[in-house]
Amino acid sequence: MFVSVQATAAETPKPTMDLEILSNGQLVLRGEIIDGIDDLEAKLRIMRAEQPPFELSLKLPKTFSFESIASMMKVIQNMGLSLGLIGNSEAPKPAPVPPDSTI
Repeated sequence: MFVSVQATAAETPKPTMDLEILSNGQLVLRGEIIDGIDDLEAKLRIMRAEQPPFELSLKLPKTFSFESIASMMKVIQNMGLSLGLIGNSEAPKPAPVPPDSTI
């Protein structure tokens, strides 16, 4: 009996909280605009204390730099939160092939 209860608990997915980074760098958590990284950290701490364990679903703009999201990722990592990435739905474009310079 214990095994089936454990298997059922393992199959139950964690709720997901949406975190989006807009192309202008603004953060949106569950549809609410966040003022900055400190505000994000405070809201995540409150959510973690008041709600069952959850995963963050991170939606990124088509173009971004990892440097621009480094502080946010550090907060998420330090809090020990699970993170799933949602990227652009378009397939990645292959890198351009340089012209053959041997001709």
